[in-house]
Amino acid sequence: MQKETIGIFIGNHYNQYWDEHTVENGMGGSETWAIELGKVLANRGYEIIMYANPSEEHDVCEGFHLKHSDSYFVDILTNTYDYFIYSRFTSYISPYLKCHNVYVMVHDIYPISDDETQIGIGRVKKYCYLSDWHKEFLLERYAGISLFNDTLLYKVSNGFSKQYYNNVDLDKKENIFLWSSALNRGFNAFYEYVFYPLLRQFPDLKLFVCTGTLFDADIHMLNAANLLPGVTVLGKLSKRELAEYQKRSKIWVYPGSWPETFCITAVESCAAGCVPVCPLSFGIGTTLGTLDYLKNLNLPMLETEEDASLYINEITKLLSDDEYRKNIAADVMNINNIYSWENTADEFINLFESTK
Repeated sequence: MQKETIGIFIGNHYNQYWDEHTVENGMGGSETWAIELGKVLANRGYEIIMYANPSEEHDVCEGFHLKHSDSYFVDILTNTYDYFIYSRFTSYISPYLKCHNVYVMVHDIYPISDDETQIGIGRVKKYCYLSDWHKEFLLERYAGISLFNDTLLYKVSNGFSKQYYNNVDLDKKENIFLWSSALNRGFNAFYEYVFYPLLRQFPDLKLFVCTGTLFDADIHMLNAANLLPGVTVLGKLSKRELAEYQKRSKIWVYPGSWPETFCITAVESCAAGCVPVCPLSFGIGTTLGTLDYLKNLNLPMLETEEDASLYINEITKLLSDDEYRKNIAADVMNINNIYSWENTADEFINLFESTK
């Protein structure tokens, strides 16, 4: 029996080469999604052709073809695909594409297009979103989608690298906070209103910053952060290295004011036994929405000193009462049972079967 063919267009990442090796070493979320989903779907028997930006040395990835995005414009003139997923970019949807089953994976808040009104309505069967908030945002933003109510939308989830989150020891955790997002996503408010006041009460408290740089402004922000008391900038880490720091940390704090569509870091931190102290805002409201701890905590987004007092009170309790912290950590680690790349592949296979 001939394999069904899935094309995936994801394109360049700021003109950087990327493949399974760069993804493992800390490349972004949409690239991780592409590689991990491609691996599982290839293992399930599909032929995967992915248009990305691989280096010349790595053009085959665990059973599927990883081709330069420029090849897409040549291939679509002759190739026929059973299914085709455009990741992030809708401006590349082509009338020359020989495929009846076209989808868009909306990783970012909205599809990226040269003309924001042209997102493939009439050609795209489903736009895949990541959270309840994300769905409502897309319905509100795009008249073409809302015209069909929610029939053009399909909910999927992300997975994470489970193999790195074994052997979590809740007794050996340290007074460490891990910041693994861009600094413009609330770091200053968190440091000024929460971390620095807590540092006076817990002098051994550490804040490790694990994030890379794309622009000069990022470098300046990281250099400034590294001078703050209690802060150590570790830079971009591989997935394995990040998991080791997460397994050492007691608490994951996130201000929640950035419009996350999913937030894989939230899932990873829970799997590592970090207690999440964050509001159920934006996409995190779905990603961690099953956790009774966060629903009962009901934190606001961290924007003012008044908001911060609620964070400080809870974190103080977690750092002072080890049994309380360990009980909650053991509970949130059950997130392992919800998210995986195998589950994500199931969601897409169900999508393919339902829209043939």
